Amino acid sequence: RRSERSTPAGSLSGSAPGRLGGAAAKIFGRAVSHEAYDLQRTWLFMKLSSSVSELPPEVLSPLLEPQIWRNLLLIEEAKRERLRVSDQELAAFIQQIPAFQEAGRFRSDYYQGYLRAKGLSPSLFEQLVRHDLIIDRLLDSVTAAVSVTEDEVRAAFQRSSERLHASLFL
Repeated sequence: RRSERSTPAGSLSGSAPGRLGGAAAKIFGRAVSHEAYDLQRTWLFMKLSSSVSELPPEVLSPLLEPQIWRNLLLIEEAKRERLRVSDQELAAFIQQIPAFQEAGRFRSDYYQGYLRAKGLSPSLFEQLVRHDLIIDRLLDSVTAAVSVTEDEVRAAFQRSSERLHASLFL
């Protein structure tokens, strides 16, 4: 099953998760491997299941699909933009994660224990976190360029309010 979709960020075509062909998809003309897809799926499942653990996997899985493709698209766009996260930025971010701290100080044993429990190597975990930070950096760069004045917000609200009132009377 192949599909082709156009998104605001670019074009996406592929066959995942059906595994028809050599790549899960093509994003911006570049092949995305099944491994990259699976890795992003596992990472998102891990992050989501820790916050909504009461939901069974069969409920969570379909919710992840759009997010997987969103992240893969954003990672590719960040590569095209040549966005980077330095090793120092990555280390500083990881050291600030509350689960790896005790009394406000980073605990390497907590970090290593988490990685063991999740079955992740340090390099794989750092790659996944780096991708998250690059996605954040890309989104921040897009939203930082957006500036809306209070008057513009009021005018937009008034227009939408007028349309709502008009549709209620029709």
